[in-house]
Amino acid sequence: MDGYHKLSLYGIKIYACIDVYSRYIIWAYVGISSAIAVSYLFQFLETLRIRGIQPRFVRSDRGGETTRMANIQWNLRQVDDPEIPLNQCWMFGTSTSNQRIKAWWAQLSKVRVCA
Repeated sequence: MDGYHKLSLYGIKIYACIDVYSRYIIWAYVGISSAIAVSYLFQFLETLRIRGIQPRFVRSDRGGETTRMANIQWNLRQVDDPEIPLNQCWMFGTSTSNQRIKAWWAQLSKVRVCA
């Protein structure tokens, strides 16, 4: 899970979540800066609800939005395992370590829109 910040200067935020193993894009969100914190969390929870899944763990950098999401993931996992520590359901790493999503961002930035 990561954000694409090339358009942040214009108030546009893009976030996406990718399955590391299949490289399937689970969800992507484009929105304005002022609404991003709530929308980002909503996308995560709505995906879990629609797919009927609960990931064993999620990996992201330690951004403001992802810290909130990590707490939600941890609380959801504690329903089944009250003793589970945070580091067994959310892995924080550097943004550059999110190689799968970074590769997708690179492909996205190479796409040219033809009018």
